[in-house]
Parts: sequence; C-alpha cells; structure tokens
Amino acid sequence: MLNNLFQVYYLICLIVGSFIRVWYSRKYRQDRKAIFREEGFAYGLLVSLWGVAILIPIVHMFTRWLSFADYDLPAWAGWTGIAIFAIALWLVLASIVLDLSHFSQGS
Repeated sequence: MLNNLFQVYYLICLIVGSFIRVWYSRKYRQDRKAIFREEGFAYGLLVSLWGVAILIPIVHMFTRWLSFADYDLPAWAGWTGIAIFAIALWLVLASIVLDLSHFSQGS
C-alpha cells in the first residue's frame, strides 16, 4: 500500500515538474536554440540523460522488467524522498519566478 502512495506521489510530482519546465522553456525558446547551436553535442547528451532518468522509473513502475533490482527500504526513506522531491519542485518554481522577475525589470 505504501509503495503505491509513493509511486502516485512520484508521478504527480513528475507531471507538475514537467509542466513547470515546459511552460518556462516555451517562454524562452530562442535562447534554447542559440544554446543548442553553440553546444549541440553537450546539450544532446544532457537531454538523453534526462530521458533515461525519467524513463527507467516509469518502466519499473508499470512493468516487471526491472524487478530483479527490487529491494526493501524502510518507510522513512520514502517519506524523505517525498520531502526532497517537494523541496526540489519548490526550488525549480522559485528560481523560475526569480528569473522571470529579473527579465521583466528589463535588466
């Protein structure tokens, strides 16, 4: 039961974090294109690493393909993960708000 709670929370935070990133990246699409032109290879590696980091947990949640890697953790580890994920989402949102307020001032 507790594992299902952690999986649902992970998926919710993953969706919220993805929406935050997509919203921000659409606002500054030209800057991203310039970065890709200058550092295309490194950018491609970073994007592929992000894709793998997102896909492996999802594959593990919905299939038994990675069940050989299962191990038991104490319940406090899951609650610690929830707190870390919540702080990370807050940090991403706060940095975007600060960045947008910086650009809106014309600096």
